[in-house]
Amino acid sequence: MKKKVLALILAGLMCVGLLSGCTNDENQDASKSPSPSPSASTSASPNASPANPWDPVPSETKENFNKSGYPIVNDKITVTGVFFASPIQNYGAPEDIAFWNKLEEITNIHIDWEIIDGTEDSAVELYFASGEYPDFFHNGSGSRATTYGVQGGLFYDVSGLIEEYMPNMMEWAEEYPEMLKVITQENGAIYSMPRLQKASTSAQSQFFYRTDYLKKVNMEAPTTPDELYNALKAIKDAGLTQGSAPLFPYPNSSHMDNQLEGFLFPAFGEALDAEFADDGTGKVIYNKTSDQYRRYLEYMAKLYADGLFEPEYFTMDVATFQAREKEGKVAFSTFLADLMPENFESGEIELDCLAPLTSEWTDKQQTRAYNYVTTQGGTINANCKYVEELLRMFDTFYSKDEIVPGSGFNCLSQNLGLQGVNWDYTESSDGRQGYEIFLPDDWTESQWTYSTLHNTWGQQYSAFVLQVVSAAEGTNAYAREVGMMENNIPYAVTTFPMSKLKFTADENTAMTQKLTDLNSYADQMRSQFITGVEPLNDNTWNAYVNEINNMGLNDLIEIIQAAYDRWNSI
Repeated sequence: MKKKVLALILAGLMCVGLLSGCTNDENQDASKSPSPSPSASTSASPNASPANPWDPVPSETKENFNKSGYPIVNDKITVTGVFFASPIQNYGAPEDIAFWNKLEEITNIHIDWEIIDGTEDSAVELYFASGEYPDFFHNGSGSRATTYGVQGGLFYDVSGLIEEYMPNMMEWAEEYPEMLKVITQENGAIYSMPRLQKASTSAQSQFFYRTDYLKKVNMEAPTTPDELYNALKAIKDAGLTQGSAPLFPYPNSSHMDNQLEGFLFPAFGEALDAEFADDGTGKVIYNKTSDQYRRYLEYMAKLYADGLFEPEYFTMDVATFQAREKEGKVAFSTFLADLMPENFESGEIELDCLAPLTSEWTDKQQTRAYNYVTTQGGTINANCKYVEELLRMFDTFYSKDEIVPGSGFNCLSQNLGLQGVNWDYTESSDGRQGYEIFLPDDWTESQWTYSTLHNTWGQQYSAFVLQVVSAAEGTNAYAREVGMMENNIPYAVTTFPMSKLKFTADENTAMTQKLTDLNSYADQMRSQFITGVEPLNDNTWNAYVNEINNMGLNDLIEIIQAAYDRWNSI
């Protein structure tokens, strides 16, 4: 295994290196997709199907390559791969990882790894600027498909090969069509692999609460905004939060946008997304100027004015939140993971996840679904001579069944390791199916630390669909996972794919600054409306809407609409 230490260099040198790397004479014209390798257009092998489906079927054009069955190659080959790892997380050497050892045993493909510090985008960009590229990028390349694929010609366009060489992935794509959408670029090319993750914790807009506090005020879990208000007031009036506001979300912008606002906004109308959205007919709209959004802001302003929403939320630090959480001063929040049994009077975890609310404006329970499908790696160098071999190797990561009987290697393995060896299913005392990662008796650290040192580096691209409990009974994580599986995931609705839309270079140039300014202004006015710095009335609301429109909203909608139309055409 090689390791490269990257030093920061001047920005100007980085740009020069990047340009020279992407215009390498060996790379193809930036305006064209790479030419397919010789076997890309080969028809199916005339050989009769073997009796055993895992037996290899040789290719007509590559003597050492099998189009199906295992091993993928008869004589072992070596390919190079890069993994952008985080130095703050423990990753075992590839030769010590059960997943990579079993993969090599099954496929006959050995990977010569190069591990790069991927903590900072600058380090990743510097690597791409180096001009020294592996056969494939394990991660860190999916989001760069436009720069290095469409514009740079660095990546191999596999759009004409995946149907033939990746049947396991295509089977998942029939169930989750967004898998193909998210990897297809605006020019129709495909450079990276999709990541499908739907686990017990794959929930967005999480809203947790202490069940013990509701019991003490003799109230059930709220089902409407009014009931939530009444519960918060009763808890505060009873002194359970010791004078503190009972609603205190985790203090960062992501929790405000995706968790709190993502949970409450759908309760005030039919729309799911507070920002850009589909109006139901395929037309792009912006909901932060809608009546529904105004109703949400009015509700939040009332909570704030009545001391039920943390008054210093917009300036509060995480340490203060965590201290109050453990002192019992938080009843409802987007995050209560720090609470331990000793933080409850009963000595047991008493937490749950609140189900979506309804109101006079909607009877639909809905919450924003987790981003189940993304893309971040599995990208092949345009000059790689083992494209088909790598695609077949990638496809093993999507197999619903063991790729070879008795191997324990399936679509869950890239995240958990080998079933029956590194992990297996369990059942809790209340009959819930779960899973357990096998640990040595003397292991005292996190199970995930052990896993990344010995089992697998974690999921980068594969299909990880596992709706079972991963935590031990009686723990904080167990309570939250059960709550999410029962009260969040069943109501999850796919959100507008804003983060997944592909834009042309001209579109990006035209929208980037306008979108930044728009988001900044909307966030600023949200905090001012909620805290009462700016009173929320017809005059101030109309002024806010007019300012949003004057910031180029229609231009943004036009650009996003074009990208959304392309998305829907895939």
